Amino acid sequence: MNEKKKSVFFDKRDENYIHLTSPIYFLEMFTKKKIKCDVIIPQTIIFSKGTATLWLFNSKTSLTPLILKKNSNKLNFVEICRVLCRVKQNEDFRIDTLTTLLDIIKAGKNEISAFARISKAKKAITKVDLVKMFLDGNVSGLQILQEHLENYSKADELFYVEYRQDVINLPVSYRFFKKSTQKQVILQPLQKKLSQLHIQQQTQHSDSYDESNKNDQVEYVDCMFKFFDNQMNQTLSKIVKKIVDFLEKAYKVRVKKLVAKFMQNDQQMIYFLGLKELLVDFQENAPYEIQSMKNELKDNSSFENFLILIKMFTRLRDKKPMKIPQTIYEDDKEISQKLYKNLIVQRCVGDFCDYIMEEKNRGPLQIRKNIVTDYKKYFGNKKMNEEKFSVTLPHEISFQLILRTRECSQEVIEVLMKNKIFTRNSKHHFQEFDKINTDEEYPFKFNKTEVYNLPNLYKTVKICKNCFVVYSLASKYFDQRLSNDLQQKQWIKRDSSSLAQQKTSLNASNQQLSQLERSNIKRNDSRIRQDQNQSLQKIKTQASQNNAEKDQSENRVRKIQSAKQFRVIQSAHSQAPKTFKLFMPSQQPQLENTKRNSSSSKTNNIDINRLTMGFLNYTKPPKPNKIQSAKQQSGRLQSQRSQMESQHLKRSDSQSDQFQRNRINKSQRQLNSNRQSFFQGKLRVIEVPQTQYSLLDVCQLYDLEYPPESVPDIFLESVNYFCFEQCAIPYLILQHQEEDQEFNKDNQSGLDLTEKEHQIVIFLGDFFDNSFEYLDIMQQNIKPNTTILLMNLPGQSYTVFDPNIIQDNLDISLLLDSLLFELCQKDIIKNNDIYKFIGYGYGGFQVLSYMAHVQSNLPRIGGLLIINAFCEIDDMLTDTLKKSKEVFQTCPNDMPELGFHFWNSLIQSHEEKQDPRYNPISLNGRLHIINGLIKSQNVWNSCGQEIPIKLYHGLKNCVVNIKQAHLIKNSSSSSNSCEMNLINFGHKLQNLEELLFEFL
Repeated sequence: MNEKKKSVFFDKRDENYIHLTSPIYFLEMFTKKKIKCDVIIPQTIIFSKGTATLWLFNSKTSLTPLILKKNSNKLNFVEICRVLCRVKQNEDFRIDTLTTLLDIIKAGKNEISAFARISKAKKAITKVDLVKMFLDGNVSGLQILQEHLENYSKADELFYVEYRQDVINLPVSYRFFKKSTQKQVILQPLQKKLSQLHIQQQTQHSDSYDESNKNDQVEYVDCMFKFFDNQMNQTLSKIVKKIVDFLEKAYKVRVKKLVAKFMQNDQQMIYFLGLKELLVDFQENAPYEIQSMKNELKDNSSFENFLILIKMFTRLRDKKPMKIPQTIYEDDKEISQKLYKNLIVQRCVGDFCDYIMEEKNRGPLQIRKNIVTDYKKYFGNKKMNEEKFSVTLPHEISFQLILRTRECSQEVIEVLMKNKIFTRNSKHHFQEFDKINTDEEYPFKFNKTEVYNLPNLYKTVKICKNCFVVYSLASKYFDQRLSNDLQQKQWIKRDSSSLAQQKTSLNASNQQLSQLERSNIKRNDSRIRQDQNQSLQKIKTQASQNNAEKDQSENRVRKIQSAKQFRVIQSAHSQAPKTFKLFMPSQQPQLENTKRNSSSSKTNNIDINRLTMGFLNYTKPPKPNKIQSAKQQSGRLQSQRSQMESQHLKRSDSQSDQFQRNRINKSQRQLNSNRQSFFQGKLRVIEVPQTQYSLLDVCQLYDLEYPPESVPDIFLESVNYFCFEQCAIPYLILQHQEEDQEFNKDNQSGLDLTEKEHQIVIFLGDFFDNSFEYLDIMQQNIKPNTTILLMNLPGQSYTVFDPNIIQDNLDISLLLDSLLFELCQKDIIKNNDIYKFIGYGYGGFQVLSYMAHVQSNLPRIGGLLIINAFCEIDDMLTDTLKKSKEVFQTCPNDMPELGFHFWNSLIQSHEEKQDPRYNPISLNGRLHIINGLIKSQNVWNSCGQEIPIKLYHGLKNCVVNIKQAHLIKNSSSSSNSCEMNLINFGHKLQNLEELLFEFL
């Protein structure tokens, strides 16, 4: 307590708080790795037991202080003296020792280079004294070195700021002081002036004050005055506020008082010199054992000891959630738990709380009926206040509908104006639509249309009554537009196929018509020659009859073309009837049922509901896709689209009973037939009913300048490309064929196949692997009722990507989600199937990222198989990626095998069993993967639900240590069902073959 009273800034209120001390002015607080503070400090070197441990300095590119630690090559005495003495390194003459540095300094001016704290005393050190101190080895009591700032006019002017906040609810108090530039020698007792804050009497060993004085001990006064420059005070208060926020955020404490020390040079730049005092208190929700830390800090209150105690007394992260009691007693009344939850006042998330309808036009009758029914559902038939109805918020909608109304604001505004919906304080008349300023009347168009946290897209939010009316109108408008688009797409497919077949059939019919006309002319000429002896009148009548027959035959042909059906043309002189085939027989029932399909699509919106029941309820409007525009312009792509088979057009009605019966009958005929077909083998490869593109065509559509030799085509059958934004990836789907045979047996026995469980296995490979190399292993280990999806991520082999766009783990998750959504649309997979994911290394990181964003859209996740994966991009992995990036950038483009062998040697892979010819990945692809991973975010709490996870880690084929496996196990919510094993890995294919059989 006596030491606290000697302090210049001591106050009686300080006894209630923890008083931390530091001999180096608390500058070690900047050593926090993840949290930084952007304040400018002079170059500072911190010593411990005669050894330099930390070097704090400011960079030209970054405002935050950078740190060199003890093991750095630059943290030696020669480098410290050279920088503080401002001696530049000469190329011809290297400075390697302190002796050579001392000779160079003696040749110049001996100026002050730094301020040092030695044995609790601070003094200025010249250049020569600094080098001699290190050369002689007198650094036992050295604690800190701080550079001397070049400031001739204000070198001794120091500013002190006292920050205090005793109570959180009260405002913060600041006091600003300026230290006097001269020290007064005590000759007689001095009185304290009003402008002086403190008078501190000190004793110094000096003979410069009075030469005649026999005593070498001189007493002087150190004064501090209040500082009244408002502009300077505001600047200093902002810097102090940054430091306080940094301390509270980094160390989870409440700063009650601190005294900061500043200095300003002649260029008006303010430097932070450290803290003179620091008093803290613990927050109530601090993650420490507060009482234990307070007991330890009573004995040793140094800041260094405080940093050690933080690690020792940190609480565990796993906190049990607070449970609401089953019954609550208040005012002698028993309140149930359900009612207690309903008493919470909820906030509406919608944008239309202040919008109302005009009384004369209350909108569609159906919406009004929905409001009345919902009102009765929650409040009964009693008359209650409508404000309570809006407070409880019974309506829930998808958050994507809110974002979509903001994106399509112009269309939604037209719907609102049509239904006469305006704000309560509308300045416009309801009838004058031309004079309405939409920016003032509908401000919701300026709200944010993007979400930085992707899981929020899948959440449901609650809205009030007014917002429910508006979003119901918007949802009805979007559904109507979606149904129109689907009907238009189906008509385009049917018309394109019919037009493609019309051309060939019409050409054939025109040739037959021309031959028929020639034969008729020949017959007429021969008949005229035979009847030359008859009268001229008979010849004229005969010619008129022939012309009438020709006109009649042409009219019949025109009727055939307009009726679009089979007709028989029989002329007067022909013996056999002639048939003209204008359409294929398979198209005839389709053309007759077009009206039925168009009417049924309006009443039965099965396809529309499937789009809104699966992965995404309301998708964002797609970006302009070059492939769709090229389909409409390029004749080649139009012909590919028009050659679609008729059986694919029937896939949209896959839920009907007739389609299931036809499918069962077809499978029975295949089993009863003796002919061997490809589908009767053990394995079946699913061909996705979509337009097939070669890799070179995809490059041309995206305007990517890729030479053909750098983008080789895949020499595998039934590999499809999925085009998404500015990339295209190949994927292959494998399915066991025995399930078709079981399908027919179960139908004959009367079992229901819909209840049979089916699992989908999705495999993502390592950094630079080709997933199609694992095709043989998947074929050998596949089981019945199993579908395996193999795919390559952007940057890997056979992929098309834009090297100027960086794709992080969030983009890869959106790509994977879009691919699964498209396969679900095509009935290849279903949302209620069991999904299993296999991730190897880099693929395991992408699987964990997808698990963090998928939430409850995949209700049945069977498990994860994670091999040599990671969930955090730490410093070791970042350094490895940066070194690999430098190597790949220096490799020639025509020698990709150099990067291949470098990576194999880095991860200790079996090089003799691999060949770069089977994995034609380019150097640009390797760089694309590394750039995307460096910009990716760490994955914490990857699994939102209990999912069984199998973790495997080995020393080979891996770029991270086993610490990452422990992080995955600790961070996942399914830690109880997470199994971690350490095994000796060999080749990648052998490892996966051993683990795959057990996992499937």
